[in-house]
Amino acid sequence: MNATLVALFALFDLAVAAAAIAFILRRNPAAALLASSLGQPGGKPLEALRALEQQVDESLEGSWNGDRATLPMAIDELLSRLDVRMREQGLPLDRERLKPLVAQLIVARHRVDPRDVREAMRQVA
Repeated sequence: MNATLVALFALFDLAVAAAAIAFILRRNPAAALLASSLGQPGGKPLEALRALEQQVDESLEGSWNGDRATLPMAIDELLSRLDVRMREQGLPLDRERLKPLVAQLIVARHRVDPRDVREAMRQVA
């Protein structure tokens, strides 16, 4: 009886932990990117995130001139490239899940006003 209760509690605990992890991965694109790179052969989570940062930097430097009016077009082009790249690599991030992560990277790395980035993200389909 005692061992049965311990086993049931362990199964319940495992189910709750799995549900919590699934919820976090659905809500946080960075966590999904890191977790997906863990499952790949030779995948290193921080390298995957750094590669994403580098691609955001390179894309914006090449396609955005610093004008707020052209930011939505530059973000749209960037999201299209990243969406294709994620599908090619089999990562579970689609365009909608990439948007918050890309917005954070743009604000952090390019000194863009967060309000401008939010407005540009609203304009991007």
